[in-house]
Amino acid sequence: MEFYLFDKKSLKTGNWYLCKCNLYEYLTNLRTDFYGFQVQRRIVKNIYLDGLYNTIISGDPIPAFTITANDVCTNETTLEIDMSKMDILDGLQRSFRLWAILEFHKIAEENGITTPRDFIKHIKEQGEFGEMILGLDFVSSSFLKKVLDEENYNSIIDAYKKFEIQIVIWEGLSENDIMKKMLLL
Repeated sequence: MEFYLFDKKSLKTGNWYLCKCNLYEYLTNLRTDFYGFQVQRRIVKNIYLDGLYNTIISGDPIPAFTITANDVCTNETTLEIDMSKMDILDGLQRSFRLWAILEFHKIAEENGITTPRDFIKHIKEQGEFGEMILGLDFVSSSFLKKVLDEENYNSIIDAYKKFEIQIVIWEGLSENDIMKKMLLL
């Protein structure tokens, strides 16, 4: 995935880059298990983040995401990384909630689901993933109605496609440095 480069520094612990990218591209390039990074905390309930997509729709800025990656390719204006080999150091909860809208809609389309009740029934059958999803407060009937309503979903996706986020990328961190950064962030 390509990022627009604002600033970069070579430090003792690795390279640091300040970038921006499109929110929709970021979310659609995340690997399917991005939220399972072992040293990162699990997805948790947080009522303040549950309506984050409304912030995106209104165009208000959100804090930068921080990720770690290796084998960064950079030039004067852009940086490219393999998103399948990156991990989120800060912004996991935000990434998950924004990604969930895409994923839930995809699940509904692939399985012919049109109602919140049918979605919840289907998710219950999905083992550990389903248990985790149903344990989150934001997966409510009203939230699912918004995701399942095609017009509403399309307006959210349009907002995602117009929204740019800032990304801080750390390259070349050791496992110990990753832990220190996560505790700091």
